[in-house]
Amino acid sequence: MRRVPAENRGRGRRCRNGSFHFFPSGTSLERVAHGKTSCADLSYAFKTAAEHDLDFGREERYNSSSGISCGNTLTHRGCCLMIVLIRKRDLILCVLVCGFFACFSAIFLQGINDTAPVFAPRDGAPVTVIIDPGHGGEDGGAVSPSGVEESQINLAVSLRLNALLRFAGQRTQMTRSEDVSVCDEGLQSVRDRKASDLKNRVAMVNSTENAVLLSIHQNSLPSSTVTHGAQVFWNTRPGAKELAASIQETLNTWINSGNEKRPKSIPQTIYLTKNAVAPSVIVECGFLSNSAETVKLQESAYQVKIAAAVAAGYLRCLAGEEPA
Repeated sequence: MRRVPAENRGRGRRCRNGSFHFFPSGTSLERVAHGKTSCADLSYAFKTAAEHDLDFGREERYNSSSGISCGNTLTHRGCCLMIVLIRKRDLILCVLVCGFFACFSAIFLQGINDTAPVFAPRDGAPVTVIIDPGHGGEDGGAVSPSGVEESQINLAVSLRLNALLRFAGQRTQMTRSEDVSVCDEGLQSVRDRKASDLKNRVAMVNSTENAVLLSIHQNSLPSSTVTHGAQVFWNTRPGAKELAASIQETLNTWINSGNEKRPKSIPQTIYLTKNAVAPSVIVECGFLSNSAETVKLQESAYQVKIAAAVAAGYLRCLAGEEPA
Protein backbone atom coordinates (compact mmCIF):
# COMPACT_ATOMS: atom_id res chain seq x y z
CA MET A 1 0.00 0.00 0.00
CA ARG A 2 1.34 3.44 -0.92
CA ARG A 3 1.89 5.61 2.13
CA VAL A 4 0.52 9.12 2.23
CA PRO A 5 3.27 11.73 2.75
CA ALA A 6 3.18 13.32 6.17
CA GLU A 7 2.46 16.78 4.86
CA ASN A 8 -0.67 15.53 3.04
CA ARG A 9 -2.07 13.18 5.66
CA GLY A 10 -5.66 13.99 6.49
CA ARG A 11 -5.90 16.28 3.45
CA GLY A 12 -7.36 14.02 0.84
CA ARG A 13 -10.56 12.56 -0.50
CA ARG A 14 -11.67 9.11 -1.53
CA CYS A 15 -13.62 9.23 -4.83
CA ARG A 16 -16.51 6.99 -5.84
CA ASN A 17 -14.28 5.01 -8.18
CA GLY A 18 -11.97 4.10 -5.28
CA SER A 19 -9.15 6.48 -6.18
CA PHE A 20 -7.64 8.84 -3.62
CA HIS A 21 -6.85 12.47 -4.44
CA PHE A 22 -4.52 14.71 -2.47
CA PHE A 23 -5.53 18.32 -2.02
CA PRO A 24 -2.89 20.84 -3.09
CA SER A 25 -1.77 23.47 -0.64
CA GLY A 26 -4.29 26.28 -0.20
CA THR A 27 -7.36 24.07 -0.78
CA SER A 28 -10.05 24.82 1.76
CA LEU A 29 -11.22 21.73 3.64
CA GLU A 30 -14.55 23.44 4.14
CA ARG A 31 -15.01 23.64 0.36
CA VAL A 32 -14.32 19.93 0.09
CA ALA A 33 -16.65 19.05 2.94
CA HIS A 34 -19.50 20.84 1.24
CA GLY A 35 -18.73 19.28 -2.13
CA LYS A 36 -17.48 22.56 -3.63
CA THR A 37 -14.13 21.09 -4.67
CA SER A 38 -14.42 18.19 -7.09
CA CYS A 39 -11.89 15.71 -8.39
CA ALA A 40 -11.96 17.63 -11.66
CA ASP A 41 -10.97 20.76 -9.72
CA LEU A 42 -8.08 18.89 -8.14
CA SER A 43 -6.86 17.62 -11.49
CA TYR A 44 -6.84 21.19 -12.72
CA ALA A 45 -5.11 22.43 -9.56
CA PHE A 46 -2.15 20.10 -10.06
CA LYS A 47 -1.27 21.67 -13.39
CA THR A 48 2.13 23.24 -13.60
CA ALA A 49 2.52 26.97 -14.11
CA ALA A 50 3.48 26.34 -17.73
CA GLU A 51 0.27 24.36 -18.30
CA HIS A 52 -1.84 27.16 -16.83
CA ASP A 53 -0.25 29.57 -19.30
CA LEU A 54 -1.61 27.48 -22.15
CA ASP A 55 -5.25 27.75 -20.97
CA PHE A 56 -7.73 29.90 -22.91
CA GLY A 57 -8.79 33.02 -21.03
CA ARG A 58 -12.41 33.67 -20.19
CA GLU A 59 -12.59 36.53 -22.66
CA GLU A 60 -11.29 34.47 -25.59
CA ARG A 61 -13.66 34.91 -28.54
CA TYR A 62 -13.84 31.23 -29.38
CA ASN A 63 -14.12 29.33 -26.11
CA SER A 64 -15.37 26.06 -27.54
CA SER A 65 -11.87 24.51 -27.43
CA SER A 66 -11.32 21.50 -25.25
CA GLY A 67 -8.30 20.33 -23.35
CA ILE A 68 -7.33 16.98 -21.83
CA SER A 69 -5.31 16.93 -18.64
CA CYS A 70 -4.26 13.93 -16.59
CA GLY A 71 -2.04 16.07 -14.34
CA ASN A 72 -0.52 14.48 -11.28
CA THR A 73 -3.89 13.25 -9.97
CA LEU A 74 -3.47 9.80 -8.49
CA THR A 75 -6.19 7.50 -9.81
CA HIS A 76 -6.56 3.75 -10.05
CA ARG A 77 -6.29 3.68 -13.82
CA GLY A 78 -5.52 7.33 -14.58
CA CYS A 79 -8.06 9.76 -15.95
CA CYS A 80 -8.50 12.30 -18.69
CA LEU A 81 -10.74 15.30 -18.24
CA MET A 82 -12.47 16.89 -21.24
CA ILE A 83 -13.30 20.54 -20.55
CA VAL A 84 -15.85 22.06 -22.86
CA LEU A 85 -16.39 25.78 -22.49
CA ILE A 86 -19.66 27.04 -23.92
CA ARG A 87 -20.18 30.71 -24.50
CA LYS A 88 -23.22 32.33 -22.96
CA ARG A 89 -24.63 33.15 -26.37
CA ASP A 90 -24.40 29.52 -27.50
CA LEU A 91 -26.18 28.42 -24.32
CA ILE A 92 -29.04 30.84 -25.05
CA LEU A 93 -29.36 29.46 -28.58
CA CYS A 94 -29.50 25.92 -27.20
CA VAL A 95 -32.26 26.88 -24.78
CA LEU A 96 -34.33 28.51 -27.54
CA VAL A 97 -33.97 25.55 -29.90
CA CYS A 98 -34.86 23.13 -27.09
CA GLY A 99 -37.95 25.24 -26.37
CA PHE A 100 -39.00 24.99 -30.01
CA PHE A 101 -38.74 21.22 -30.03
CA ALA A 102 -40.57 20.97 -26.71
CA CYS A 103 -43.42 22.91 -28.34
CA PHE A 104 -43.16 20.71 -31.45
CA SER A 105 -43.41 17.55 -29.33
CA ALA A 106 -46.39 18.89 -27.38
CA ILE A 107 -48.28 19.61 -30.59
CA PHE A 108 -48.04 16.06 -31.86
CA LEU A 109 -48.20 14.24 -28.55
CA GLN A 110 -51.59 15.78 -27.79
CA GLY A 111 -52.93 14.60 -31.13
CA ILE A 112 -54.99 16.30 -33.78
CA ASN A 113 -58.32 15.58 -32.12
CA ASP A 114 -61.17 15.70 -34.65
CA THR A 115 -59.92 18.70 -36.63
CA ALA A 116 -58.60 18.30 -40.16
CA PRO A 117 -55.22 19.75 -41.09
CA VAL A 118 -55.29 22.81 -43.31
CA PHE A 119 -52.36 21.51 -45.35
CA ALA A 120 -51.93 17.86 -46.22
CA PRO A 121 -50.32 15.73 -48.95
CA ARG A 122 -52.44 16.00 -52.08
CA ASP A 123 -52.46 13.42 -54.89
CA GLY A 124 -49.34 11.86 -53.41
CA ALA A 125 -47.44 15.16 -53.34
CA PRO A 126 -46.14 16.22 -49.90
CA VAL A 127 -46.50 19.79 -48.69
CA THR A 128 -43.49 21.90 -49.64
CA VAL A 129 -42.82 25.04 -47.62
CA ILE A 130 -41.36 27.77 -49.83
CA ILE A 131 -39.32 30.05 -47.57
CA ASP A 132 -38.81 33.44 -49.16
CA PRO A 133 -36.23 35.85 -47.69
CA GLY A 134 -37.54 39.15 -49.07
CA HIS A 135 -35.36 41.39 -51.29
CA GLY A 136 -31.65 40.58 -51.71
CA GLY A 137 -28.61 41.68 -53.67
CA GLU A 138 -28.79 45.30 -54.74
CA ASP A 139 -32.33 45.49 -53.36
CA GLY A 140 -31.76 45.93 -49.65
CA GLY A 141 -35.41 46.59 -48.84
CA ALA A 142 -36.18 48.82 -45.87
CA VAL A 143 -33.19 50.51 -44.22
CA SER A 144 -32.91 51.59 -40.59
CA PRO A 145 -31.68 55.11 -39.66
CA SER A 146 -28.36 53.49 -38.72
CA GLY A 147 -28.04 51.88 -42.16
CA VAL A 148 -29.10 48.28 -41.39
CA GLU A 149 -30.67 46.70 -44.48
CA GLU A 150 -33.75 44.53 -44.29
CA SER A 151 -32.50 41.92 -46.78
CA GLN A 152 -29.69 40.73 -44.50
CA ILE A 153 -32.01 40.11 -41.55
CA ASN A 154 -34.58 38.44 -43.81
CA LEU A 155 -31.95 35.97 -44.97
CA ALA A 156 -30.63 35.23 -41.48
CA VAL A 157 -34.10 34.49 -40.07
CA SER A 158 -35.07 32.45 -43.15
CA LEU A 159 -32.00 30.23 -42.94
CA ARG A 160 -32.78 29.48 -39.30
CA LEU A 161 -36.43 28.81 -40.13
CA ASN A 162 -35.41 26.46 -42.94
CA ALA A 163 -33.11 24.50 -40.61
CA LEU A 164 -35.80 24.15 -37.93
CA LEU A 165 -38.52 22.99 -40.33
CA ARG A 166 -36.23 20.50 -42.06
CA PHE A 167 -35.17 19.09 -38.71
CA ALA A 168 -38.87 18.72 -37.88
CA GLY A 169 -39.25 16.57 -41.00
CA GLN A 170 -40.79 19.18 -43.30
CA ARG A 171 -40.00 19.53 -46.97
CA THR A 172 -38.69 23.03 -47.72
CA GLN A 173 -37.32 25.12 -50.55
CA MET A 174 -35.80 28.61 -50.41
CA THR A 175 -36.14 31.30 -53.05
CA ARG A 176 -32.60 32.39 -52.18
CA SER A 177 -29.97 31.21 -49.71
CA GLU A 178 -27.44 33.99 -50.33
CA ASP A 179 -27.49 37.78 -50.51
CA VAL A 180 -28.42 37.87 -54.19
CA SER A 181 -31.26 38.95 -56.42
CA VAL A 182 -33.35 36.22 -58.05
CA CYS A 183 -33.57 38.13 -61.35
CA ASP A 184 -32.56 36.95 -64.81
CA GLU A 185 -29.06 37.78 -66.00
CA GLY A 186 -28.27 40.51 -68.49
CA LEU A 187 -30.95 43.00 -67.47
CA GLN A 188 -29.72 46.58 -67.52
CA SER A 189 -32.07 48.66 -65.41
CA VAL A 190 -32.83 48.30 -61.71
CA ARG A 191 -36.52 48.34 -62.51
CA ASP A 192 -36.23 45.41 -64.93
CA ARG A 193 -34.14 43.41 -62.46
CA LYS A 194 -36.66 44.04 -59.68
CA ALA A 195 -39.57 42.97 -61.88
CA SER A 196 -37.70 39.86 -62.99
CA ASP A 197 -36.88 39.02 -59.37
CA LEU A 198 -40.54 39.07 -58.34
CA LYS A 199 -41.69 37.09 -61.39
CA ASN A 200 -39.10 34.38 -60.71
CA ARG A 201 -40.21 34.06 -57.09
CA VAL A 202 -43.82 33.69 -58.18
CA ALA A 203 -42.79 31.12 -60.82
CA MET A 204 -40.94 29.08 -58.17
CA VAL A 205 -44.01 28.99 -55.94
CA ASN A 206 -46.47 28.20 -58.73
CA SER A 207 -44.28 25.46 -60.20
CA THR A 208 -44.03 23.65 -56.86
CA GLU A 209 -46.86 21.20 -56.31
CA ASN A 210 -48.76 21.55 -53.04
CA ALA A 211 -46.74 24.57 -51.90
CA VAL A 212 -47.13 26.92 -48.94
CA LEU A 213 -45.32 30.26 -49.00
CA LEU A 214 -43.68 31.84 -45.94
CA SER A 215 -42.19 35.19 -46.94
CA ILE A 216 -39.92 36.81 -44.34
CA HIS A 217 -39.65 40.61 -44.19
CA GLN A 218 -38.96 43.55 -41.85
CA ASN A 219 -41.30 46.49 -41.40
CA SER A 220 -40.62 50.22 -41.18
CA LEU A 221 -42.71 53.19 -40.08
CA PRO A 222 -40.49 56.31 -39.85
CA SER A 223 -43.46 58.45 -38.77
CA SER A 224 -43.75 56.42 -35.53
CA THR A 225 -40.38 55.29 -34.22
CA VAL A 226 -41.94 53.73 -31.11
CA THR A 227 -44.00 51.20 -33.11
CA HIS A 228 -42.57 47.69 -32.78
CA GLY A 229 -43.46 43.99 -32.88
CA ALA A 230 -44.00 41.14 -35.35
CA GLN A 231 -47.11 40.87 -37.51
CA VAL A 232 -48.39 38.38 -40.09
CA PHE A 233 -50.29 39.09 -43.32
CA TRP A 234 -52.18 36.56 -45.45
CA ASN A 235 -53.35 36.30 -49.06
CA THR A 236 -56.75 35.12 -50.29
CA ARG A 237 -55.84 31.49 -51.01
CA PRO A 238 -57.58 28.77 -48.96
CA GLY A 239 -55.72 28.04 -45.72
CA ALA A 240 -53.67 31.25 -45.68
CA LYS A 241 -55.85 33.02 -43.12
CA GLU A 242 -55.72 30.07 -40.71
CA LEU A 243 -51.95 29.81 -41.14
CA ALA A 244 -51.48 33.52 -40.44
CA ALA A 245 -53.61 33.27 -37.30
CA SER A 246 -51.59 30.32 -35.99
CA ILE A 247 -48.23 32.00 -36.61
CA GLN A 248 -49.46 35.30 -35.16
CA GLU A 249 -50.53 33.54 -31.97
CA THR A 250 -47.07 32.06 -31.39
CA LEU A 251 -45.43 35.38 -32.24
CA ASN A 252 -47.69 37.15 -29.75
CA THR A 253 -46.68 34.65 -27.09
CA TRP A 254 -42.93 34.57 -27.72
CA ILE A 255 -42.19 37.97 -29.31
CA ASN A 256 -45.04 40.42 -28.75
CA SER A 257 -45.84 39.84 -25.08
CA GLY A 258 -47.75 42.94 -23.94
CA ASN A 259 -47.82 44.20 -27.53
CA GLU A 260 -50.07 41.61 -29.18
CA LYS A 261 -51.04 42.13 -32.82
CA ARG A 262 -53.68 40.74 -35.14
CA PRO A 263 -53.02 39.16 -38.55
CA LYS A 264 -54.24 41.14 -41.53
CA SER A 265 -55.00 40.46 -45.17
CA ILE A 266 -52.38 41.46 -47.73
CA PRO A 267 -53.36 44.29 -50.10
CA GLN A 268 -53.82 43.24 -53.70
CA THR A 269 -51.02 45.62 -54.67
CA ILE A 270 -48.39 43.14 -53.43
CA TYR A 271 -47.29 41.32 -56.59
CA LEU A 272 -45.84 38.19 -54.99
CA THR A 273 -48.79 37.14 -52.87
CA LYS A 274 -51.38 38.33 -55.39
CA ASN A 275 -50.01 36.11 -58.13
CA ALA A 276 -48.96 33.11 -56.06
CA VAL A 277 -51.51 30.30 -56.34
CA ALA A 278 -50.39 28.80 -53.02
CA PRO A 279 -51.60 29.89 -49.58
CA SER A 280 -49.12 32.59 -48.62
CA VAL A 281 -48.22 34.66 -45.59
CA ILE A 282 -45.80 37.52 -45.09
CA VAL A 283 -44.15 37.68 -41.68
CA GLU A 284 -42.99 41.18 -40.78
CA CYS A 285 -40.56 40.31 -37.97
CA GLY A 286 -40.10 43.82 -36.58
CA PHE A 287 -39.65 47.51 -37.30
CA LEU A 288 -36.32 48.84 -38.55
CA SER A 289 -37.64 52.33 -37.80
CA ASN A 290 -37.44 51.42 -34.10
CA SER A 291 -33.78 51.63 -33.03
CA ALA A 292 -34.13 49.27 -30.05
CA GLU A 293 -35.88 46.62 -32.12
CA THR A 294 -33.32 46.99 -34.90
CA VAL A 295 -30.59 46.02 -32.43
CA LYS A 296 -32.51 42.92 -31.34
CA LEU A 297 -33.28 41.88 -34.92
CA GLN A 298 -29.55 41.62 -35.58
CA GLU A 299 -28.95 39.29 -32.63
CA SER A 300 -28.61 35.58 -33.39
CA ALA A 301 -30.61 34.51 -30.34
CA TYR A 302 -33.52 36.79 -31.27
CA GLN A 303 -33.46 35.57 -34.87
CA VAL A 304 -33.70 31.97 -33.62
CA LYS A 305 -36.59 32.97 -31.37
CA ILE A 306 -38.51 34.47 -34.30
CA ALA A 307 -37.76 31.49 -36.55
CA ALA A 308 -38.87 29.06 -33.84
CA ALA A 309 -42.14 30.97 -33.34
CA VAL A 310 -42.90 30.92 -37.07
CA ALA A 311 -42.01 27.22 -37.33
CA ALA A 312 -44.15 26.33 -34.31
CA GLY A 313 -47.08 28.31 -35.71
CA TYR A 314 -46.80 26.52 -39.04
CA LEU A 315 -46.58 23.08 -37.41
CA ARG A 316 -49.62 23.80 -35.25
CA CYS A 317 -51.60 24.74 -38.33
CA LEU A 318 -50.32 21.68 -40.18
CA ALA A 319 -51.54 19.50 -37.30
CA GLY A 320 -55.00 21.07 -37.53
CA GLU A 321 -54.79 22.85 -34.19
CA GLU A 322 -56.93 25.98 -34.15
CA PRO A 323 -55.66 29.19 -32.51
CA ALA A 324 -57.13 30.02 -29.11
